[in-house]
Amino acid sequence: RIPVEGSGEWNIGPERSVGAPDGLCDTCSGARRDVLFGGFDLALPYGVVPSGLKVTLWGGRIRAENPLSVQLAVNGAPRGDLRQVYFPEGNCASVGARSLGGETDTWGIELTDTVIASDLEVRVNSGGDFGWRYIDAVRVDVYFTKPYCYVRFDGELDFTPGSRDQVEDPSYVGVVSTASLPFSVDTNLAWCDFTLGFTPFQREHHTLPTTMTYSFGDQRNVELRGPVYAAPLTARRGEHEGSLYLTVARSGHTDPAGTYEATVYLKCVGL
Repeated sequence: RIPVEGSGEWNIGPERSVGAPDGLCDTCSGARRDVLFGGFDLALPYGVVPSGLKVTLWGGRIRAENPLSVQLAVNGAPRGDLRQVYFPEGNCASVGARSLGGETDTWGIELTDTVIASDLEVRVNSGGDFGWRYIDAVRVDVYFTKPYCYVRFDGELDFTPGSRDQVEDPSYVGVVSTASLPFSVDTNLAWCDFTLGFTPFQREHHTLPTTMTYSFGDQRNVELRGPVYAAPLTARRGEHEGSLYLTVARSGHTDPAGTYEATVYLKCVGL
């Protein structure tokens, strides 16, 4: 527990410390007085993703009708949403528990393992009226999940033959085919790196000329003409959609007849 400089009438000391074995509480009779609680020593297992946070306060009130305000803080600076809590009537001998937040409540901030492992604190304001408030203990529970980054294509890659008018060279005898394929990304990570790629159509070491165009996030209609068709992309926490578009040219004069094979892929990096 950390007293806020200038907090005024919160009585903080060894004789009235939070969670003291003698049952005494931190007390305040003034309006709009802040107190800061810290030293929770929070640590998460390696690799997990924080999903929510719950703050539980044990306290009471006498002749204080307004709620107390509760907010997270990092190194003394308020962060995120401001919550309100009503304590039951009674002094320190009859405190009740009140909880705020939960498994998926981030309190309006980006919960990362860095934030959790830093000096995460709970800031409490005594409210807008006079009367006694009592706080006996403050607890912080952090909920977390395993990290995931799901990438998938949403559909099939079906090529549609085009016309010879799509080819600039008038002597070209063949056809240009096009295909589009949407994809989606869902991750609970702050950011997830993945690769969108394509191996060109080949038959007996013969490769068909292909243009790969993709759109994702703020990257729109980006073209890759080979020889490497791989786009490193990044998705932030949440669900996102993108699209892949391929244009393949095949000449009746120079390209051997038969079946050509290619592969499109999505691959997460680091998971």
